[in-house]
Amino acid sequence: MFSIIRRMTNQSTFVTAHPNGHFYSPVVDPAEVKSRISELWPAELPECIGIDFNDSSHLTVLQQHFKSHIQEYDYPEKQQSKTGFFTQNSQFSWLDSRALFVLLRTLKPNDIIEVGSGFSSLLMADVNHRFLNTATNIVCIEPYPRDFLN
Repeated sequence: MFSIIRRMTNQSTFVTAHPNGHFYSPVVDPAEVKSRISELWPAELPECIGIDFNDSSHLTVLQQHFKSHIQEYDYPEKQQSKTGFFTQNSQFSWLDSRALFVLLRTLKPNDIIEVGSGFSSLLMADVNHRFLNTATNIVCIEPYPRDFLN
């Protein structure tokens, strides 16, 4: 993992819709990451009181839950309507959308609070409607909502 991080921090630019480090960019500023490597990835991890990372559950998600639900992921790759989710969007794309789809189907949460909303919100609303019988209460917090969120 650290070799990947080192390669990433040696890159001068990544092409995205927004500059590296921008609020809406999925890419951090490589120079900032490089200057904070020891802080971001310390030799010894601090205790995170109240958080159970439950590493073994990751295998269960990948080996069982994905297998159970991923075949029902039927979202189009390209945009087909102004208000529907599509996979090749600029902010919440291929793996992220599939992981969220599977986790929502598996966990069936009662409530979700999302800070920073957009394509993930569209996906959650659709999964909630189509597969969860609108049982999940989704609250989205977004200071600059795109038209499709209205």
